[in-house]
Amino acid sequence: MEAVVHVVMAVLCLPGDFQVLVMNPHKEERGWIFPGGPVASGEEECAALARHVRDEIGVSVPPEAFVPIKVRRHRHRSLVFSSYAVSCLDTVRDLIGHVGPRGHFIQIVHRSQLREHMDRRRAAMAVPG
Repeated sequence: MEAVVHVVMAVLCLPGDFQVLVMNPHKEERGWIFPGGPVASGEEECAALARHVRDEIGVSVPPEAFVPIKVRRHRHRSLVFSSYAVSCLDTVRDLIGHVGPRGHFIQIVHRSQLREHMDRRRAAMAVPG
């Protein structure tokens, strides 16, 4: 039986303005990513998220602050992907435009920009017919 890889992702929402914090490894519009990564053996999902957010953007968020959004098991069943949301404190705004501890450029995008970006990525990955 194939080992299951469990990955978590955090959507950090800025209060009241439909914007989310994203990281950009290349400081360009393309390539937005969210904080997150693998869950260690025996680790709770929210504890893993708190660890990844702290390591990747330098902000401490208590594990109980994360709210589940979606759990998705991929086709080959060896990857489980869980998403969580958290409403960020306004102090997170101070990080915008800076580089996080892992070298990712931190920025905010409006939810509509994120949807457009994801639609472009899906279209780019589509197999020509």
